[in-house]
Amino acid sequence: MPLAIASGSMDGHTWLITLTSQRIILLDKGMFYGLKQVDISLEDIVSVSGSTGFTLGEITISTAAQNHTIKNVSKLCVGPFTNAVNAFRNIIQSQKQPGNIHQINETHTADDVIDKMERLAKLKQDGILTKEEFTQQKQRILNAHNVKE
Repeated sequence: MPLAIASGSMDGHTWLITLTSQRIILLDKGMFYGLKQVDISLEDIVSVSGSTGFTLGEITISTAAQNHTIKNVSKLCVGPFTNAVNAFRNIIQSQKQPGNIHQINETHTADDVIDKMERLAKLKQDGILTKEEFTQQKQRILNAHNVKE
């Protein structure tokens, strides 16, 4: 399921950039040469950055092996897209740490619920989550911790 989408140019072609919860997919549907696809796992991303000009911007996705710079991205898409990528990278990193709040059979405290809700609210505030997605995730957190709203 796409979480964020942007489009821009790379290597003289127009590319669609799609963020999922596990990867970024770069798609180029060329007129003459068919579909080109680049998959980048969020775990492989070293950094994501964006810059904007008057109306357009660019997004750079860096892995240990390669940089992908997508230019001529709508200025309005650059910040939300890079913020979303970084948010999901942080979630993946936190899940890898021993003793994280996502492990099964862990005792959940009120502080855990508050921390999760604050992070969820930040994702909504930053435009990464819609109101509906926020409500669904909030209910999931509350249900997981047996908290009555």
